[in-house]
Amino acid sequence: MSTAERRHHDRCAVDFFVAETSAERTFLHPAVNLSPTGVAVLVSDDRRAIDATRTLALEFTLPTGVVVTTTARVAWLRDDGGRRSLGLTFGDDLADDARVAVERYVAATAAAQRRMRQTA
Repeated sequence: MSTAERRHHDRCAVDFFVAETSAERTFLHPAVNLSPTGVAVLVSDDRRAIDATRTLALEFTLPTGVVVTTTARVAWLRDDGGRRSLGLTFGDDLADDARVAVERYVAATAAAQRRMRQTA
């Protein structure tokens, strides 16, 4: 079964930064795609191991201007030729209005991206 077949939600390519904040540091990660349940980001920090049981504090601003603040857990880690990426699953603390904003943004953007591919 392919990754696309396992997905239950639309996802769309994005171009914004996600701030991951801990007591020690703040990391800014470029986001590469977004779904209603999570975000994939590129990482280039010096952490050697990613703890999938640890909760991460995230904040990002959708292109619509909505600020999303939530926690997340690592769903997957890929190291693809030196390009390391993380799939992060949003926590249950994502506010309802932020969840709706993410869902609407993803649905509209994914539909537009599909239309662009069909006309190309």
